[in-house]
Amino acid sequence: MFGYKHYVPILKGKKGDFWSLQHAKSLTGDVVTPLIEVVPPTAKSTEAKHLTQTAQMLAGSRQHRRSFVDLKWRDNAPFVSPGSHVVDHFFAETRSRSTPAIPVTSLLRSPAFQTAVQRVVAIDQRGMALRLELDRMELGASELSAIDRLLTFMHIVPTDADLILDFGSVFTTPSALLAQNARSAMLLLPHLTAWRTLTVAAGSFPESVTVLPQATWSKLPRKEWTAWLSVVTGGTRPPRLPTYSDYAIGHPNLPFTGQANISVNLRYSFDDQFFVWRGFATTSHPLGHGQIIDICKDLVARSEFAGPNFSQGDQEIQARATTPGSTGGPQQWRQWATNHYLELVASQLATVPSP
Repeated sequence: MFGYKHYVPILKGKKGDFWSLQHAKSLTGDVVTPLIEVVPPTAKSTEAKHLTQTAQMLAGSRQHRRSFVDLKWRDNAPFVSPGSHVVDHFFAETRSRSTPAIPVTSLLRSPAFQTAVQRVVAIDQRGMALRLELDRMELGASELSAIDRLLTFMHIVPTDADLILDFGSVFTTPSALLAQNARSAMLLLPHLTAWRTLTVAAGSFPESVTVLPQATWSKLPRKEWTAWLSVVTGGTRPPRLPTYSDYAIGHPNLPFTGQANISVNLRYSFDDQFFVWRGFATTSHPLGHGQIIDICKDLVARSEFAGPNFSQGDQEIQARATTPGSTGGPQQWRQWATNHYLELVASQLATVPSP
């Protein structure tokens, strides 16, 4: 389906993430194939309504482009209606909108989840993605044999499946160790060269910016990026080069959904670094949300800023720095940063040397 110079961002399926995708220039070249995790509904919404709205947002950003969709956070959700699992319901919605979504599963999902994915695979004939959650399991003999059993259950062969080696959070893992673990896992895999695509995923962004100092820029290494570069360009390359995947500017876990005293922050990125400004709580600082204006002004004056033409997100940041108007809120700050990040990774992949 695509070569190793491709990007699979893992996004939480919120409105801001779909905005980031919709406004990503790199999508025109089909360089990006997102993996959307469908998050739980809010207390004000029903399961069915939430699934329908998520399918609508996906269609709005990528109606005729391929996407992976994982309902892992809804594995134990009640059936939407008798005989209709959340997986059935969501993919019926994408099907009605002509959105070519590919279901994602893992070895750790419930029997009901796997059976629902089986039905989707049979109807859509697009195969599936198998996500090996290596932060929760090891690739031992039983897991390796379970891969073939799952393929048999789904009535597909490896060439019909996309394999994702997901290492989850690597915030405390050295990039060299992550690269070594990725190489080792690939050498254990059955059918290494037969999978439709092979992807390595990880995320090194912290779960919360509260671990960072306030009122200054913090630089954090993008360890998943440097590890992947080592795998595909280093001296000891695996028999197959994997596609790149990460959690963008977020953490693999679900974000906090309760009442919180929001701190203004801006998550930027450049080269092999995350660049993060952690401000103060909106309720304890005289500027409140207006702190973002000064943060944007500081960023656009720095060499790390890519310029307003780099992405829609950068254009929004430039506008806040130079034009009086709305400060936006946490959703907008996140979508500007995510949109910039998608363009950054796409541009970096274009410059990776060929083997």
